[in-house]
Amino acid sequence: MSSDAELQPRPRRIWVAFLLGLINGGLGFAYLGRYGLVALYLIASLFPLVLLQSPVLGWPYGVLAFIGVGIIYWLFFAGWAAFVSQEVPTISRPRWQSSVAYVGVLIASTLVFEVQRPLTEDRLDYRIMHVPANSMAPTIVAGDFIVMRRTSFDQASPGDVIIFKNARDPDASGKPQLYVKRLIAIEGQTVQLINGVLIINGEPMPSKNLGPYGERGRLVEETLPGNPPYVTIDLDVENGPFDTTVKRVVPPGHFFVLGDNRDRSADSRTVTVQFVPVDAFSATVDHIGFSWPEWRRSGRDIGEVPSDV
Repeated sequence: MSSDAELQPRPRRIWVAFLLGLINGGLGFAYLGRYGLVALYLIASLFPLVLLQSPVLGWPYGVLAFIGVGIIYWLFFAGWAAFVSQEVPTISRPRWQSSVAYVGVLIASTLVFEVQRPLTEDRLDYRIMHVPANSMAPTIVAGDFIVMRRTSFDQASPGDVIIFKNARDPDASGKPQLYVKRLIAIEGQTVQLINGVLIINGEPMPSKNLGPYGERGRLVEETLPGNPPYVTIDLDVENGPFDTTVKRVVPPGHFFVLGDNRDRSADSRTVTVQFVPVDAFSATVDHIGFSWPEWRRSGRDIGEVPSDV
């Protein structure tokens, strides 16, 4: 049974309601004893799932729009809790009841998140992927959040930037890591590099030297048949270890990929990747949704030739 001291009215402070609301909107309402609003918050937490299943992320600035909506959503519930606190100057309830309410809100929020996660992972046409390395520079650089569009391999073509699962390089849990590379050749095609020049089916691909890059590298514009040009980096101009390879035929059910940063990329030239099974294909990359600290790259189409390298 609760003591009289525990049931003494305790003041509800606006700044506490706001801070708890920032941590979790439901906590702010639980602090005020407004459990109906807690339930409303939990229902509203399903809104991001609805938004993610819309084509918003497919827009050039869709990721920024989604982030903006998220911030507004976050501040809205914190501000609402602060506003309601003015209507609830005090509250009388045992401390244990408050603790149970807070724990219950956190558990319920976690359950809502766990319900959304498999739906988000398995059903969305568009997903966001953070790129931690520069193997695809200058097209994609470390810090970019790229928008990947789920599609079938039949809808991809050489020259596209794609995502695939690399079973030869699992993460700590044993799951294949996602790689982002440029699709270069498909089954039946022969592929080779000689002194940095890409040769497919015995034909050198058109390339143009765009000028120096750094102290000893250069930028090279390369074009695959039927596709717009893209820019690669050749850091070892004097025939680096990846600049010349043997002629190889892409086997049935596989494809060949390269990174745009040709001398700093683990791709089909290495034992880490080799030829990639078609079943490992995951998505194509449409654009850079957001980038930090190079925020000016946000919204850039993947097919756009970089102008800031």
